[in-house]
Amino acid sequence: MTNAEILELLAKQVLFNDAEIVALNKPYGMAVHGGGGADKTSSSCSPSPSAHSNSKNDLHLNRFLPELAARLGVSKLYTVHRLDRDTTGLLLLATTQEKAHQLSRLFAEGRVDKRYLAITKSVPHLREGLIDIPIEVGHAKVGKSKATKRERMVLCPEPVEEIRAQKRSRSKTAKQAVTHYRVVDEAGNAALLEVHPRTGVRHQIRVHLGFALRCPVLGDHKYSSLGEGMAPQRLPADILGRLRVRQAKARTVPMHLHAYMTVLGGMGRHGTDIRLRAPLPYHFTRNMASLRLRLKQ
Repeated sequence: MTNAEILELLAKQVLFNDAEIVALNKPYGMAVHGGGGADKTSSSCSPSPSAHSNSKNDLHLNRFLPELAARLGVSKLYTVHRLDRDTTGLLLLATTQEKAHQLSRLFAEGRVDKRYLAITKSVPHLREGLIDIPIEVGHAKVGKSKATKRERMVLCPEPVEEIRAQKRSRSKTAKQAVTHYRVVDEAGNAALLEVHPRTGVRHQIRVHLGFALRCPVLGDHKYSSLGEGMAPQRLPADILGRLRVRQAKARTVPMHLHAYMTVLGGMGRHGTDIRLRAPLPYHFTRNMASLRLRLKQ
């Protein structure tokens, strides 16, 4: 897609624009910030996108915020939180710096009710549960070389308070992480989960589902193997058959994690709650049907 086409797509994905808040249904494969360390709260330093796209590393939302703001008739758009590049769904933006700080504070204090839908490889033994395991920064081997490693979040199954009391180096990165999940539907070795993160640690849902629950998000190749290395996700025969893909091509299966609902308590114009929902992307609904999973209301 050209940058003009991407901008048009983003404009069509605006779900809400009121009370100095814009809600966007973020497309698959688009990072929120670029690799160069873009400002977290302001788009003022983002260059205008050139006419043509774009490597995967260049495709980030901040590049398009100035032109998207102009399309919406506001002077600026500010990002207040993140979604992973391959996670789709509700992303909140602010049209003023004051509102950006207000929303950022709500996210930091865990006062934003966020719900996700995920298709997982494997079905949890318990249909509903709470995962309360801290997460810290770790590393995983890439390929056969022991020297080549990539950063990856890992479980830290010890109370954060004990780690800090012992003044160990892990206290700098270990963070409390709590995730509630429930099984919405299951078929064979696949499940559809509603996930409610109570905290906001980086990659929290993916780490908790993949490493704690042993039910990784379908298409999440980074958090599927508990070993030291990262390899394409190994899929059961029934999932491969229903998706019509060979194991050798498992790397092409996209990640199925979608931020589908957000509730902002008291953030409406007259102190009312703002309730937002984001439609599922095409690849999610198509593969959900192929796997015979249903979103039961």
